Amino acid sequence: MAFRGGQIEQAIAADEHDSAAWHALWSEAQRLSIAESRDYYEKFLKVYPTAAKYWRLYVQHEVKNKNFAQVQALLNRSLVSCASVPLYHDYLRFMKEQKTGTPEYRKEMGEAYKFAVDQIGLDFTSTDIWREYIVFIKDAAPGSFHEENQKILDVRKAYQSAVRSPKQSVDTLWREYTDFENSSNANIAKKVIGEFSKTYNKARQLTRTLEHKLKPLNEAMLARPPRGDPVEKEQLRRWIDYIDWERSNPMGYEGSESGNLVKRVHYAYRQCLVVLRHYERLWIDVATYLSEAAVEAQQRGDSNAAIQLDADVIETYKEAGKFLPHSTILGLAHADHLESQGKNPEAQVVYEQMLKRLGDKEGGDLTLVYIQYMRSMRRTGGAKAMREVFKIARSDDRCSHHVFVAAALMELSTAKNGDKVCTNVFQLGLKNGRFAAEPAYAISFLDHLSHMTDQENTRHVFQRLLADIAPEKAEEVWKLFHSFECTYGTLQAVMDVEKKLTSFYPEKHDKQPAKHLVGRFKFMDLMPCTQAALDTMGVERIAVGDGAGPAEVDPADKARAEAVASAAPEKPRLYGPDLRMLGPFKPNRDSPPGIVYRPLVLDLLRQLPPPAQFRAEAGFTVRPDALIREIIKRDIPEPSVGFAFDDADAASRPSKRGLDDPAAAPAGSPAQRIKTE
Repeated sequence: MAFRGGQIEQAIAADEHDSAAWHALWSEAQRLSIAESRDYYEKFLKVYPTAAKYWRLYVQHEVKNKNFAQVQALLNRSLVSCASVPLYHDYLRFMKEQKTGTPEYRKEMGEAYKFAVDQIGLDFTSTDIWREYIVFIKDAAPGSFHEENQKILDVRKAYQSAVRSPKQSVDTLWREYTDFENSSNANIAKKVIGEFSKTYNKARQLTRTLEHKLKPLNEAMLARPPRGDPVEKEQLRRWIDYIDWERSNPMGYEGSESGNLVKRVHYAYRQCLVVLRHYERLWIDVATYLSEAAVEAQQRGDSNAAIQLDADVIETYKEAGKFLPHSTILGLAHADHLESQGKNPEAQVVYEQMLKRLGDKEGGDLTLVYIQYMRSMRRTGGAKAMREVFKIARSDDRCSHHVFVAAALMELSTAKNGDKVCTNVFQLGLKNGRFAAEPAYAISFLDHLSHMTDQENTRHVFQRLLADIAPEKAEEVWKLFHSFECTYGTLQAVMDVEKKLTSFYPEKHDKQPAKHLVGRFKFMDLMPCTQAALDTMGVERIAVGDGAGPAEVDPADKARAEAVASAAPEKPRLYGPDLRMLGPFKPNRDSPPGIVYRPLVLDLLRQLPPPAQFRAEAGFTVRPDALIREIIKRDIPEPSVGFAFDDADAASRPSKRGLDDPAAAPAGSPAQRIKTE
């Protein structure tokens, strides 16, 4: 059979994430020699780097040809991005085959097993790997009294780590563990087992629940950008349901064991991101969770855990940037996190990298990055640093008018004579007619001129009002306060207001830190992520605005939107049916004889077979595709009555009575000619 790779690659060129085409290409490549197929494998894994099944097939092809150096390199690459138990089984099997009989066998296999259980030991299906690890420890050659005692401690630790969380066959592992304790030292076995039995019993009770949560998850699904597909939406919902369950702390970890909860939640996110890595909200969720966990660890005095969790946050953002290099919201969130940790130079590097990645790209993303960069520099370096970034931005012809509006508003709180400097910046945007024809820019300038005020005094007014207004009535005020702090306040002030929003309105702000970041980073009609990403967060994109909630619009924003709309070209009028002929259907026992039909409809009904013939048992079925083709081929005459959807027609539409009463329809209209059968 001829190789069809070229034809399939044409389909992939048209849609990089055409999973059916990629499956076909992989199947074709497997028929080639390993030297010929490598290029196709690499192309596939560049698009789907978390597809564990295909990493395994690639490894098996190399093993079959005894290319062991290639196998080792592939395993090193794949284990980093795939939380896959079968892949770790392959890794351990390969290590055992390569190291058996060598002097370093015990040392290197011990490290391999520790690495495996550290990475996927919490997985529900990891039981066999734990069992192999325990057998490996037990098989150590007899040694000194101290070495034998250490072996007992190592086996006990491995068993307890394995049975302390829900997993397959956890009851079997527990029986093996109790047998081990009784055979090791019957005098202390009862005490040791009794102390740990509560933890095991909790894990055993939750095993069925966890299995139920995991069963509908498709861990083999190829990771594609959100497309609004119902299957993908359902998978997202299922994954979030599972993660929320883990975050609810079903094991009841407290105090010094709180770190176990964080590990379980982090692993759940890792599993989820294997198949949903294109969902920006999930990266933001896990980074925010780990950041909050670091703060909690620091508060309970666990500095080492806090340091490790902070490192995990940075690693999460770096990994997100590698997978989604053009995501604006993830890059901005990364920079914000670094700034909140006092790592300002590192934050500047992130901004510069984002601007570089955008390359020749024009429009909103580039402008928005410049705006957030200016805001960050104002917070950390003052007015001078902010102006240096603005100087670069305004000389960049790709930037839109938004960057001038943002700079002008920032000058209000940074310059001594802020009102005057703000006005000068607005005037600069009009120089040489650059934005003179931009309605939204003109309105922003006029809005400034009519609303000059003192920011510090405004902040005090906000605080005084919010102290007096009941929280259930103050949500919109809090959102306005958030918008104010985003423009004029410190990053900490912005985050403090977001915490208040979360505290007072948890049903809207608790489980989606991504929504806070959308509200924080958006500016007017510039959004930090795509509409598809906004849809996954449940956020409605608005035309303009710059506030906390992604869906609110203030009067000034509304004016800008109206100005932009008035300047836009008129859309073509769409023609549709005459709604004046619409009559409500009111079914009752005698409704069939009383239904009003047009003559053409009556004629069609008379020609159709009786309803009983459409039942499956009658042997008659309708093929929708064939029916549609027949309809398309027919020459259907244009309707004699129609109207354009236009508000001007509203006055001519009849009242509700007119819809029910043909006599109330306009004279000469078809409604007066319709008869009741």
